Amino acid sequence: MRKWLWLLIALLALLLATLAGCGKTSTKTAKSSNAAKSSTNKADARAGAAGGNSNLVTNVTIKPAVSTGRSIFVLVGAGMRKPMDEIGNVFAQKSGIKVDYTYAGSPCLLAQIDNSRQGDCYMPGEQYYLDQAQKKGYLAKTVRIAYIIPVIAVAKGNPKHVKDLRDLARKDLRVGIGEPHATAVGKQAILVLEKAGLIKQVMDNVTLKASTIPELCTGIALGHLDAAIVWDAVASWYPKDVDIVQIDQKYNAVSTVPLAKLTFSKDPDAASQFQEFVASDEGKAIFKKHGYSLTPESQFFKGAKSGSRS
Repeated sequence: MRKWLWLLIALLALLLATLAGCGKTSTKTAKSSNAAKSSTNKADARAGAAGGNSNLVTNVTIKPAVSTGRSIFVLVGAGMRKPMDEIGNVFAQKSGIKVDYTYAGSPCLLAQIDNSRQGDCYMPGEQYYLDQAQKKGYLAKTVRIAYIIPVIAVAKGNPKHVKDLRDLARKDLRVGIGEPHATAVGKQAILVLEKAGLIKQVMDNVTLKASTIPELCTGIALGHLDAAIVWDAVASWYPKDVDIVQIDQKYNAVSTVPLAKLTFSKDPDAASQFQEFVASDEGKAIFKKHGYSLTPESQFFKGAKSGSRS
């Protein structure tokens, strides 16, 4: 009896630790595209005012002007928020279907799906998490939407003269990465550093492991970090505050942004409509507008500052 009691306590502790690692929750509602844009801007402003504390599980509801009474629930990695907010608005107005988003780190979203068995679509920031969901039988259909790649984000003008990955081992730098167990970009950063043989040296300089990728760029913008490994598309959202240093191709790898329909969708037809719209030319154009590439080859040739030493 005592053995089973200790096992139950251990399982409850593990569940609480997982949920705590995924951050707090904030909820926002947008009834139109302008309202959604305002909601996003206010959230960004609050994150900045709080010193970069944007590690929230954020819920956003987008309501159509004329509702059909139908709705879908979509779980999305935090690094895809800008394009997906815009896509949600366009889709809702065209279809009359309400879109409920939850934004968080990809592993946290997968844990949420594990615990709840709820959701219509899932968009993680890396194929790995979709593969895990596939093994568990959660996926009905998957499509590829866009491509992203890790880069080094630095303050505008690159005042610390960061040229490539090796510079992140310098003792005068404060480095940020995503929390590897909570973000896709954090997991990818570890793989990049291991491949370059720099994991120990760089991790000694890490002063922030962020729960979501926007927190890293906010840390750069506010001067709390000197460099961070982030997705290229997300770094492009901060043109006034952040410059991009490319990572050498031999250490780096392009990641896919996929979108899956879940097997336990409560409205499979609405989920399919949403998936088809995101994968359409119109949906992909919105991703491109927000800094994502539509072909994997283009990720290494986007005109960002080179990471090579000359």
